Amino acid sequence: ISSIRPNVIEYYLKHSQIETIMSQFNLIDNRPERLLNHIHSHGVKVLARGPVFKGLLTSNSVNVLDQKFSDGIFDYNYHELGETIASVKEVESNLSALSFEYLKSHDALGSIIVGASSVSQLKDNIANFNKTVSLDQIKSARHRVKDLEYTQHLKSVGLCILPYLGIFLVLLFEYFYKEVPSFSFSLDLQLHEC
Repeated sequence: ISSIRPNVIEYYLKHSQIETIMSQFNLIDNRPERLLNHIHSHGVKVLARGPVFKGLLTSNSVNVLDQKFSDGIFDYNYHELGETIASVKEVESNLSALSFEYLKSHDALGSIIVGASSVSQLKDNIANFNKTVSLDQIKSARHRVKDLEYTQHLKSVGLCILPYLGIFLVLLFEYFYKEVPSFSFSLDLQLHEC
């Protein structure tokens, strides 16, 4: 599955045989950290997407901070995020290598999914992935960033998924039988509770 929602992750860990969970995960957006041991105990691996956080965890961090994070993000305002990045750079100036090593330090990690908009970025990502950063540096950097927690989507997903299951079954029926079943139903979804 691809989700950052604890309730969805928990549901699929209990009710399916998933092998991987893709989630945004990096040194700044460390929200999945609280779930890693639980995920790992089910034999499921995490596919970490966004490891360089839209370029913030690269050598271009100053420009990216101004261009993409001028309003801050999560529990960080712009100023705090800038101070945090500067503090982490004191530990290791190569933010990409640090972020990759941080992710690789978790047993639940299955793979890192990183985007690139040019061949140059791809080559940089490969080189940074192969650089070594010590565990002490990883721990020191991790202590300099906030512990982010999920604050939404914490309820059980069981009741939230039932209306979607009904819609899925109707669409499946329509696909195979090329007609809509001869019954009707109405849904009163309150997505803010799911």
